[in-house]
Amino acid sequence: MMTASPYNSALVIATRITVILAARPQVLRTERSLAAIDLLTTNAGQFGLYPSNLHGDSIFVATEFAARSKNITKGIRYAVTHGLITPVKDDNGIRFTINDTGKSFVNKLANQYLTDYQRALNPVLAYVDSRTDREVIRHIERQGIEPIKEDRT
Repeated sequence: MMTASPYNSALVIATRITVILAARPQVLRTERSLAAIDLLTTNAGQFGLYPSNLHGDSIFVATEFAARSKNITKGIRYAVTHGLITPVKDDNGIRFTINDTGKSFVNKLANQYLTDYQRALNPVLAYVDSRTDREVIRHIERQGIEPIKEDRT
């Protein structure tokens, strides 16, 4: 389960959300999609999408999805209220897009973690954007089941 850490503050989560939206600014994302993308990116090695995990290895990474979703909600609230992203209501509900302030913010960021996150994000977006949200969530859920199956054999 996710606990308080430097990776989970509202500002850090808002920053990762803004980076996700900046990577493909033409794509509006749901809260659930942002949670899945962030989970897959920080644990991309576990899901076979990148050579390593940015937040360390854990066999129970998929069980973090519920906690990640809660943190994404806080991060979205922070990003919206600080003018980094914009909510857009349409027939499918609320989706989020990056705005000019968010783009400017991302362009000013520079550190190794951000570089690593962006490198892991590219294959994750290629994976996510070629599947439905339902397929992505199922993949995350299956990852949580596989370690349990392996323990029983």
